[in-house]
Amino acid sequence: MDLISRLEAYVKEELQPNYTYPIGLVHTKAFEEAGKGRLYIWIDKGVTFDHKFIDLPEKLYTSGKIS
Repeated sequence: MDLISRLEAYVKEELQPNYTYPIGLVHTKAFEEAGKGRLYIWIDKGVTFDHKFIDLPEKLYTSGKIS
């Protein structure tokens, strides 16, 4: 599984249940931010979008596995 697929799965499976609003990965910043150990996500609040940085577990972007 490539990095983008791992990050998208992490957002959907691990993070989304913690949010009331739909969230997603900001793809244009995915590689740059993963290298810094974080995700940049969007949060759809209906009329507006918020953006937020989320710390990543190191094993997600180094080992290729979500655990």
